Amino acid sequence: KLICSEHGDRYFTQKITDLCYKQIKQKAHFSFPKLSEIQREWVYYYVAHGCSGVLGCWIKSGMTEPPEKVSAFMDKLLQNTIQSL
Repeated sequence: KLICSEHGDRYFTQKITDLCYKQIKQKAHFSFPKLSEIQREWVYYYVAHGCSGVLGCWIKSGMTEPPEKVSAFMDKLLQNTIQSL
């Protein structure tokens, strides 16, 4: 909770979003052949902001859920999102 408090790193959320963006772009670089380059960028940002939002919520709520459970949930969300593209 301290990281997200007023005394924590005010750039923490942006750092998490940037990290999520880099990870999804690396993993999905050759995916989405039907999408234009800008549409792929939109997907990367959409996923990055969603993942950072889930992580931020998890941190603010005290990280009571096991990290593996949070990761599995985010993976399921991601898979369901990209299946339709």
